[in-house]
Amino acid sequence: MVGDARGASGGKGGLLFSEATGSQAKKFTERGVRPLANICTGCGAALQSEHPEQPGYLPSASAQRESPLCQRCFRIRHYGEYVSAKVNPEEYHQRLSEIVKTKSLILYVLDVLDLSGSLLPQAADIVAGIPVIAVVSKVDMLPRDTHLEHMADWVRRVLLESGIVAAQVHFVSGRSGFGLEELIQEIEQQVPEKIYSLGMANVGKSTLLNRLMQAWHTKGEFTASPVPGTTLGLTGVEVQLSNGSRLSLVDTPGLWHGRRAVDYLCGSCLRQAVPQRSIRPRVYQIGAGQSIFIGGFARLDLVEGRFQGIVLYVSNELIVHRTRLEKADEFFHAHQEDLLQVPCANCTTRLGPLTTYRLTTRNQRFPNLFETDVLPISPQGRDIVLSGLGWITLSGSPLQGTLKVSQNISVTTRPRMIGDLNRERGWMGSRLH
Repeated sequence: MVGDARGASGGKGGLLFSEATGSQAKKFTERGVRPLANICTGCGAALQSEHPEQPGYLPSASAQRESPLCQRCFRIRHYGEYVSAKVNPEEYHQRLSEIVKTKSLILYVLDVLDLSGSLLPQAADIVAGIPVIAVVSKVDMLPRDTHLEHMADWVRRVLLESGIVAAQVHFVSGRSGFGLEELIQEIEQQVPEKIYSLGMANVGKSTLLNRLMQAWHTKGEFTASPVPGTTLGLTGVEVQLSNGSRLSLVDTPGLWHGRRAVDYLCGSCLRQAVPQRSIRPRVYQIGAGQSIFIGGFARLDLVEGRFQGIVLYVSNELIVHRTRLEKADEFFHAHQEDLLQVPCANCTTRLGPLTTYRLTTRNQRFPNLFETDVLPISPQGRDIVLSGLGWITLSGSPLQGTLKVSQNISVTTRPRMIGDLNRERGWMGSRLH
């Protein structure tokens, strides 16, 4: 259980406590004691000087620094390096089972670009009995004309399907500060003693918490990076709210999904594949006998069907290329590593070979729609989500085709997140920008 400790330096709070992963965990500060010297104040890993390849490595010459950072956090924070690390799922759930459930609040952080890939396995067991606020991050990455008024209901339905009841849904951006004022007001109304930030790796937990710390004028910083798996243990700060009350703000490790593109990419590929600014939807009119490549990650082939529009919601830096179906194989083998650019050869190996899914509209005859490799498209249209990359929106016009995607990227379908909400609700409400 995380200790309720306070920094000795006074003021409006500061780095408070950490709980490392592994056998060296459970090292806490007591009330009035400064952070332990053998805990990384950035990621929560137990510091050690013997094994450079393991979490928490710190050269012995740097071990006496105040509020020490492990070498990994130092490189991420000061040099922008991409240094990944994984948290064991069993150990992860063991750590989170020790969360203090009395007078606590959960900020369940979800990536708006990958909602299904953001859902934590067994999250319902972890948060049982604790109030939950769903915080949908990275909304500044959505197209600029996106409205958010009724998307909260859509998010609630997604969470309910996983057994989570969210008291509130807030849309925020840790980068721009969008939505933070409303979230802070909600937190201060509830007056919890501890706030835990939960979520998969790379959903924006640490960036969000750093923004909250700035709003509450608190010193210190959680290590945040586009690379998955930055936080390795429970790390926390004590903050003072505007009403004078104090609470502990706790960051938790991000679990690796294992089926997201970002879980397998190097730093260079991440910079192109993960959106860094507002997505510009790319609209294409395609007909039978045409193919569209999304970098080297995926390929959509329209085998039969009328001329129709599709929309791609992926990183602006990701190469999208259209060609004739009859030349698609030849093009892929010739240009996988140059024109298509990403993933690189090493990342391609980690992502695995391409897996083929069949696409069909439901009103067409097609062999066994219950097969796992068939993606049925309703007449109202459908989003095909490529976990960690974005999604493809199909209009629902009759078609038969195939989708080839790297083996380790999860593929799911859902109702059109933007199109359906816009059409059915009328979007009488606030726009993102």
